Amino acid sequence: MTITRINTVTGEIESTNEDAPSFPSASPAPDRDLSRPEFAYLLAITGLDDVWDSVQTYAKANDRPLYAILRSQREQQTFRLAVTLEFVAQVAGIVARVAPDVDLSEATIRVAWADVAVKS
Repeated sequence: MTITRINTVTGEIESTNEDAPSFPSASPAPDRDLSRPEFAYLLAITGLDDVWDSVQTYAKANDRPLYAILRSQREQQTFRLAVTLEFVAQVAGIVARVAPDVDLSEATIRVAWADVAVKS
């Protein structure tokens, strides 16, 4: 690429052949908000969609206010990691009953979240 500059001392026009400047690519933050489709992908790829459904089924039969929250939460337009972690902590007892083998630790969720956030 030819770069043309004006020498501010002499006033002469100078041309040189140089490589185009490269800029670091901006990568998305691993804890950025996820869209509804990204969150659905996160749930599906990790198998957590089944856990969510099981917790929702349990709540429907045993805790209607929680059931309503679960239904409305899944309809959000965007999902925040901090809110998701807080919500998972609130339903951890139910998850332990309906899906005892599922790892819903903060570390596991953060890794899955970052994977989706960076790839999308």
